[in-house]
Amino acid sequence: FFGKKIPVEGETILGNNFVIGPGGKGSNQAVAAAKAGVKTYFISKIGDDQFGQMATKIYDEAKVDYSNVIVSKEHSTGAAAIMVVVFSAFGLSSIIILKQIGFGLALAILLDATIVRALVVPATMRLMGEANWWSPKWMDKLFPTKSHSSKIEGKHKEAE
Repeated sequence: FFGKKIPVEGETILGNNFVIGPGGKGSNQAVAAAKAGVKTYFISKIGDDQFGQMATKIYDEAKVDYSNVIVSKEHSTGAAAIMVVVFSAFGLSSIIILKQIGFGLALAILLDATIVRALVVPATMRLMGEANWWSPKWMDKLFPTKSHSSKIEGKHKEAE
């Protein structure tokens, strides 16, 4: 969001512009890694909507291999703009309790983005190997899984 000036504490200003991007920590990291010259594979699920189309365009431009991204006609692509608004509104508030909530949310997201998603999840997935893709038989009946392979073929996989 953009305005003519930075608001002072307790002040509300009108915005005059904003930018929307496909975002998400994983998506942003995949694009950044690919732009840095690393062969990057991205696994996710996006909607068959304008945000999903924006994401695939950016993946193509950055040369991210998103052949295992599922494009869903039933679900829309998630957007994180709400979190930015919440942090801005809470963190910049002159009301102390709202500042504390804003700080708590910001700290939680920071820990999630750095420690959990960047360290704990990749380390756990590496330790678990093929077991990452295991699911109980009863769950396979409810949510059929696709076979996973280290060799990636095709371009986009459509949701069933």
